[in-house]
Amino acid sequence: KGDPSDNIPGVPGIGEKTALQLIKEAGNLENLYKDLLPDKLKEKLFQYKEEAFFSKELTQIKTNIPLDFKLKDCQWGKYDKEKAAQILKNLEFYSLINRLP
Repeated sequence: KGDPSDNIPGVPGIGEKTALQLIKEAGNLENLYKDLLPDKLKEKLFQYKEEAFFSKELTQIKTNIPLDFKLKDCQWGKYDKEKAAQILKNLEFYSLINRLP
């Protein structure tokens, strides 16, 4: 299942109910492609296999990224608004720019 609000494509024609049922039965996306599926569904999933795995990659939270960050060095409310706006623009979070206090 995709998520248009986060630009995650998913597999066209596979909605939330079907996606949940398939993953529940298979355990994960990799097993889903190994298991036998009904022909019509199998055809659709294999046609969009690349998109399915790309969607999975987009939704996984990376926890092994090194960060040079110390919470004690941060002060709430004190920031360079122009620098923050530029970072948000570079990340294409345009709607958040107008929300900066």
